Amino acid sequence: MVGHRPKRQLHSLWRCKQMLQLFFKEYHPKSKRSHFYHTQLKNWFQKSEYPLAHCVAEDLQVSIGIAKVFLRKLGGMQELRRSNPEVGEVLQITEDSISRKILYLVTKKASYQKPNYEDVWSALC
Repeated sequence: MVGHRPKRQLHSLWRCKQMLQLFFKEYHPKSKRSHFYHTQLKNWFQKSEYPLAHCVAEDLQVSIGIAKVFLRKLGGMQELRRSNPEVGEVLQITEDSISRKILYLVTKKASYQKPNYEDVWSALC
C-alpha cells in the first residue's frame, strides 16, 4: 500500500514534469521569452556540487527535449552505450568541463515510449 509521503513525492515529480513541458513549449528562438529561457538553460550547465539528472531509454536514442540538450552540451553517449543499461538503473558520468555529475535515469525500454511512475521510482530508489 502506498503511503501519503510517496504520493506527495509523486505529485512533486509530476509538477517538475509539467514545469519542464511548459519550459520547452514556450522556448522558441523568436519568442519574447527566449532570452529568459536561454539564460535559465545556460545556468544549468554551470559548475555546481549538485548533479543534473534526466530520464532516458535503454536504447539511449536522443532526438528531442532536454536529453538532446544534454547530449549537445555534454556528449558522453558512447560511454553510456557501452554499459548496456536496463530500466531502473542510473548511469552516471562526470563532466570535467563543468565539474558536475550527470545522472541518466533509465526509465523506459524504447525512446518513443513514455516512462511510468514505477520505473521512475525504481531508478530513483
